[in-house]
Amino acid sequence: MKRVVIDTNVLVSSAISEHGNPKAIMDLISDEQIQPCYCTEIISEYSRVLAYPKFRLSTQVQAIIIHEIIALGIPVTPSTSTIPLTHEDDRMFYDTAKSSGAILITGNKKHYPDEAMIMTPSEFLVDMDVLARDWLLTEEDERSPLQNVTSGGVSIGCLIFCKALQLRVDPKLQCLSPCCYFLQLLFLLDICSVSF
Repeated sequence: MKRVVIDTNVLVSSAISEHGNPKAIMDLISDEQIQPCYCTEIISEYSRVLAYPKFRLSTQVQAIIIHEIIALGIPVTPSTSTIPLTHEDDRMFYDTAKSSGAILITGNKKHYPDEAMIMTPSEFLVDMDVLARDWLLTEEDERSPLQNVTSGGVSIGCLIFCKALQLRVDPKLQCLSPCCYFLQLLFLLDICSVSF
């Protein structure tokens, strides 16, 4: 089973949105397909950030998230690295991943060294064959509040159009089915014909 270290930004994104790649990562943990690694400092950081009022997470939800990480995860006592990092607060995640042989999953790859063990949620899902390579999100897309808009060209207009027609948007892959792309094309052609 693959070991992972979940950066706080991924954990929080999964908690506040029922859709998106961070949620898919946490679903893999819940389904025991991957195993989280953590240290005491990471659990403290999770608890502190999940409690921010702006996220509006109940204390019960916060407790469930923390409990699941601890119950399904592996506690690690990381060795402290000396590699320069953009943000010193990120060292606990990097060191825990290094010490446990885990993959560090983060929405902020720029904060870390350019190493194969550091992946965005979409990169990890591709690696796990959960997400097709065609749907790989950019790092900017990973942080976007519109996480179901992929770099593959799904427009916001198309999403609104598909929602209006109650077309199915796949919540696991966060993408539209190929037939929806055809509908998007028709939608865009219709807009173009109106504007001429």
